[in-house]
Amino acid sequence: MGLVPLLGASRRVGPGRAALLGLVAGCVYFGIILHWMLIFGKLPWLLLSVVQALWFSIFASTASVLWSLRSRYLTLAAVPAAWAAVQFLRSLGPYGFPWGSLAHTQANVLSIIQLGAFTGPWGIDFLICAANTAIVQSVFPLTGKRRWGPLFTAAGLAAILCAIGWAGCAFSQPGSSILTVSVVQPSLTHAVNPAPDYVARAFEVHRQMSLEAARHSPDLVVWPETALTAVISEAGWGGLISKLASETGTSYLVGGYDSAEDPFEARSYNAAHLYGPDGRKLGVYRKVRLVPYGEFVPLREKLPWLRNYGIRDVDVLAGRSHKPLRLARSKIGVAICFESLFPGILRGEVRQGAQALFVLTNDSWFGKTQAAKQHLMMARLRAVETGRYVVRAASTGISAIIAPNGRICESVGMFKKGLITDRIYLYGAETAYVRWGDWFAYLCALCALCGLAIGWRCLSAANRQADRSCAR
Repeated sequence: MGLVPLLGASRRVGPGRAALLGLVAGCVYFGIILHWMLIFGKLPWLLLSVVQALWFSIFASTASVLWSLRSRYLTLAAVPAAWAAVQFLRSLGPYGFPWGSLAHTQANVLSIIQLGAFTGPWGIDFLICAANTAIVQSVFPLTGKRRWGPLFTAAGLAAILCAIGWAGCAFSQPGSSILTVSVVQPSLTHAVNPAPDYVARAFEVHRQMSLEAARHSPDLVVWPETALTAVISEAGWGGLISKLASETGTSYLVGGYDSAEDPFEARSYNAAHLYGPDGRKLGVYRKVRLVPYGEFVPLREKLPWLRNYGIRDVDVLAGRSHKPLRLARSKIGVAICFESLFPGILRGEVRQGAQALFVLTNDSWFGKTQAAKQHLMMARLRAVETGRYVVRAASTGISAIIAPNGRICESVGMFKKGLITDRIYLYGAETAYVRWGDWFAYLCALCALCGLAIGWRCLSAANRQADRSCAR
């Protein structure tokens, strides 16, 4: 019922005042959801909260027009469509940031999130907003007696989707082959500029934990994002990882930096390096979607005060494309930290043949806030959307192995040193979302635009009639 107050308020005012109410509601919402940003300072927290609140403002203004539609059921479709379209738009562009989507709140409700396999997260957002819209229509009518039709319609739709979701969870099919995976969570933290001996200490911790994992004979050992805060080259740390892989007879997926092709380039890539059981390097995935003001700093020279917030001295290079890595006779998709927020990234890798997905992240920056748990929620949705196991390796937690229905098979809690080993299935079939992409978001945008056109005409007609009545 989180949207009920905003929807109810936008129903009683014009688009301008609704926009202001949406801005206030958005500032409160994101101020709470993003409170972990206070780790980086009050100004970053405030600015990000206000920028994200603007999307609430756009939605509230749009909803105030859509309430003018003369059919309750058109409104029941158009308002949630506008909400889903706004959430989709919030994820686009180099500064897209879909953190805090209401779809994430349903991560523990497996029957609901199965909808993501067809519509992506946008269908879940639509369903949540539809329930809130129906409550406003039925429980808080503007005039006359309460009409329960919209509420029964929304409840019936949710019940049908839950039943289909439970059936999907119960009758999931095994994959074509099995991969035994070990995830290393060292519970190590480091600053933007780590201590000189940090890399050596981190390698030794990861090496010892990997030797322990080798007792379970895994096919692949996964280290988190920037497990080694250094460039991994064959003449340096790469050689030691290669030796470890050969000694244990196991493949390794290791987070670390990768040097640029240009020898005169001082910057490097945030990357995941894949080594085979014979010690041979099989490939490198370079992070494409970088964190604004975290991994690259727009207007660095024009905003010198940003140095007060611990920004990097040098930007990270962005990779060119999201491509799976080949492991033996299978393909695996990789996303690094921030990239797991965006459903299209892992969807694209599955389209290219990825049979399992791996998220490498360093959530130690979040401290002991709720951000790491929120980040895990997103990974659970990515599993459902793609129909793939998602293996999440986090430096300080939460590391997890997630089944294609979003269920957490194994996990290690926050700021706990631990190791998890489990078998995952490799899948080849594509979900409807993987096959057709963001079709539902585009449909919602079209529905919202049509509703706006009709609603604006209805609102204008009502205003003209009110003016004539006043004139009499």
